[in-house]
Amino acid sequence: QTEQEEAVAEWLPRSSFETAVGFLAHSMNHLVHSWRSSLRDGRLAEGLRAQANSAGSAGSNLLSEKAAAEASRSVEDFCKKLGAHRLPPELVGKLEEMCTCISMREYAQANKIYMDLVIGAKKWQNDMPYMVNFSMSRQDTEVHWTPDSGSHPVDDAGVRSHVVVLRRLMTVAQALKPNADPSKNCG
Repeated sequence: QTEQEEAVAEWLPRSSFETAVGFLAHSMNHLVHSWRSSLRDGRLAEGLRAQANSAGSAGSNLLSEKAAAEASRSVEDFCKKLGAHRLPPELVGKLEEMCTCISMREYAQANKIYMDLVIGAKKWQNDMPYMVNFSMSRQDTEVHWTPDSGSHPVDDAGVRSHVVVLRRLMTVAQALKPNADPSKNCG
């Protein structure tokens, strides 16, 4: 293992970091490392099989080294944006909260935060999405807004695809370390 791999092999708690940015970067790199190492040793396939037996869905795209490599590149790009302090503090706070929930195996709560981030709390009938599509095969949420609804903070920051990757990383984390309480797992 390289020094960088060793640094992210263990998930450190939020209290180990002075800033939310440091915690987010570490968390996402840890999750990518976990994904790639669990692909190599077969733990992910085993976890996804167990999850499919209880929930009825598989996650075969998560078993792709190509998908894991794409996630790794996305996390690298996201960390550059984080390091450049180009994200609004409110968004960083929500992502920090999502990563904290994932670290505590509170996957249902982390997914709620994800949905708030990608869809948001739009005013009823003022800013309505005209289509919301969740793809199980891609673990992706696509939202199309009415033409005059304006932009979304995740889009303004240019990180929607990175937030979707974080959702995929959460799915991997849950497959590897599900919560013993099924109500705290997602899907």
